[in-house]
Amino acid sequence: MAKLNVARVITGRDRNDRTHQARIGMRGRARYVECDTCGYRKAAPIAAARAADRHLTGRHGVGLDSVRQERPASAAVRPLLVVAFIALLFVLMFLNAP
Repeated sequence: MAKLNVARVITGRDRNDRTHQARIGMRGRARYVECDTCGYRKAAPIAAARAADRHLTGRHGVGLDSVRQERPASAAVRPLLVVAFIALLFVLMFLNAP
C-alpha cells in the first residue's frame, strides 16, 4: 500500500485525558482518513475532516471542544513558496522591462 501524504492532523482528548489523532491525506488519487489510535482507515473523498471528527467523537469519545486541527510543516511551507515564486516572477519581469 502506498504511503499516506498527510495534509492535516486532527487531534483530540477523551475524558480520560488520552490523546487521539486522525490523519487526513492523499494516497494515490484517493483521500483517506487514518486513525493512529485504532488503525481505522477509510477513503473519504468529500468532507474528510468531518469524517475524522465523527470517528474521533464516536469511536474514542473525544469531545468536540478538545478537537484541534493542524497542518504538517510541509503543508505550512507551501503558501510561502508560492509567494516567493510570485515575487521572483515580478523581479524578473521588472529586470527585463525596457
